[in-house]
Amino acid sequence: MFASPCVLVVVWALRASLKYFDSPPYMINHIVIWRFKEAAAGKTKLENIEAAVALLDGCRDLVPGIERFEIVRGVAHPACTSDLMLVSAFSSQADLDAYQTHPTHQALKPFMADAVAQRECMDYPN
Repeated sequence: MFASPCVLVVVWALRASLKYFDSPPYMINHIVIWRFKEAAAGKTKLENIEAAVALLDGCRDLVPGIERFEIVRGVAHPACTSDLMLVSAFSSQADLDAYQTHPTHQALKPFMADAVAQRECMDYPN
């Protein structure tokens, strides 16, 4: 007897997902999207976005395992709900952890907490 197509798809999906855990290290992507307040800390939204870009740019080379670090500004359009995005990739989870706990990265968090209305983040293996 042959296995049903559904069973075959499930087996294939499980094998595909397990390859990330069977053969580390694997690259991990770290995406963060921010929507800024109209004003904060006595500055306009645009001034705070530019300040955030400068702070994030200072994090570009914090740890050796950063494979990609792209800071993207959103287009000012009513249909756009986000203002700034960080698209990054790290050689391993340990490299991402080192980045997130680095004092330079930690130092930008109070500014972002004050200036940002909403933050979304997603980490996923490559």
